[in-house]
This record gives sequence, C-alpha cells and structure tokens, in this order.
Amino acid sequence: MTDVKKVYSRKYPIIADLIMSDAHNGHKTALMYPYGLEDYSPNDMQKWLYKVYLEHFLPDIKYILKQAKPKYVHGLLGGDMGDIDAKNRSNHYWSKNVEVIKENSYNLLNPLMELMDSFHALKGTGSHTGGVIDEAIANNFDHCIKRNEWNSAWYRCEYELGGVLVDAQHKGKNKSKWAKTNLLNALRSEIILDRAQNNRRIPDISYRFHFHWSGTTDREENYRVVSVPSWQLPNDYIAEIDSVGRTAMVGGMVVLYQNGKVVDDFPLNYTYEEDKIWKPK
Repeated sequence: MTDVKKVYSRKYPIIADLIMSDAHNGHKTALMYPYGLEDYSPNDMQKWLYKVYLEHFLPDIKYILKQAKPKYVHGLLGGDMGDIDAKNRSNHYWSKNVEVIKENSYNLLNPLMELMDSFHALKGTGSHTGGVIDEAIANNFDHCIKRNEWNSAWYRCEYELGGVLVDAQHKGKNKSKWAKTNLLNALRSEIILDRAQNNRRIPDISYRFHFHWSGTTDREENYRVVSVPSWQLPNDYIAEIDSVGRTAMVGGMVVLYQNGKVVDDFPLNYTYEEDKIWKPK
C-alpha cells in the first residue's frame, strides 16, 4: 500500500489529479477487461495486468484520496487507451474492432472514472489508434472535458487546477523509446524555450506518456516534466530484464495541487513479483 505521510494544510483546497495512460486495449500484451469475451481467452500477461489494476492500482488511488481528502478530483487519460493497429503491422491483437474495444474499455475503466469529477483525454499515436479509439473511449463517459463540440480527445491540453498550470501531451518532440533522465531534461528545455519564444506562461508541471518506465526531472525544480508508464508490456514476457537490469513498469500517478503548487505526488509503479522472475541457478 502506498505510504501517505504528509498532513495537508486545509487553508486552501486540495485538488487531486489521477493519471493513467497507454492501456492499448486490443493488444495481447496490454491491459483489458478479461470477462464476458466470446472468442478470446486472456493470456497470463493480461491476467496479471488486470490483477495489478484491480488489486493494487485502484486500491492505492482510493487510499491516497481517503488520506488527502481533496475537494475536487480530476483525471487524465494520456492516450493510446485502445489500439486498433491502424497501420496493420501486426497480428498480435485480440481485437481491432472499435466498438468491441470501446465496450471492453468502459468495463475496465469505469471503477477509475467513478472517482473523478472531470477528466481530459489525450489522443495517442495515430499508428495505434487511427485517431479514433481515444475519442471513442472518452465518449463512454459524460464528465469528459471536450476539446470542442465534436471532439472529446485532445492533441495537447492545458488546464489549471488549484492554481497549478498543467501541460499534457502523449509524447513530445523527442521520440526516444525509454524515459531516461536526459530525455526528460531535454523535453523540459524544449518546453521552456518554446514558451519563452511565444511569450506564454511556463507550466508548473508537464506529463508525457508513451513510456514503459516512470521518471521525473528534479523534484526541487519549480517546473517538472514527468513520464508515466504504460499498461502495455514491451514484449511477450512479463518479467524480461533489459540491458541495464530493469523489468518494465506499469501504473500511473496521483498528484495533489494546492494554492499554486504541486504539494505531493505518488508514482504508482508496479513490476512483476521478484520471486517469480526466472534466474539461472
């Protein structure tokens, strides 16, 4: 269970942001609602992902909200919540039907969405979503903050909560696959320069997605860029270890805003249980 130690001042209201991304519902290495399927049996990876979502991610969020007692709860879906393989590059899908994925995503996300007063949804990568699946999933829920009269999902969005200016986009100009510190620092510099050149306010925090690990620029900096991990595994193995000894994370974040400041953040990162990872004897 996530540790919540801080006693929060009640002089100003606390606003919570619940952040999740990259469910890639439709792909066989990604999160899905594993019930009520007529022609597909979820594999071990998908069963594990759903167990983490149901037994760890959702309870951790509820525990943080219970302790922090925010006045308002906002949500952010970071894009690629569904995946229909728009470029038709793979057969590694259990469905590419928008309506099937939309219904499955409603059953999957509804317990999370019920915790939110409102939410923004981002558009993900066109090669995965065809530009339609994030719209379809967002349209499942009435409390979506729409981009305009016709569109629910945003290419990039800004919103202000508790005096904090938030900037969110599925991925930035730097398209590195992994969330390394130097990548986040590069993204931070790009955003600051772009804002300065266009005489626009620099955000207090930016969220970027499309990663398999979480990361952040220095928490002591006034402006931070944060990467949030996917709910899709990057390969066919739950616990495959990469060249620097990491297994992929899945998860999200809860971030608390108050009186113009990010007062606390809780990266909710989960990896496959260490005792179940095969190692040579």
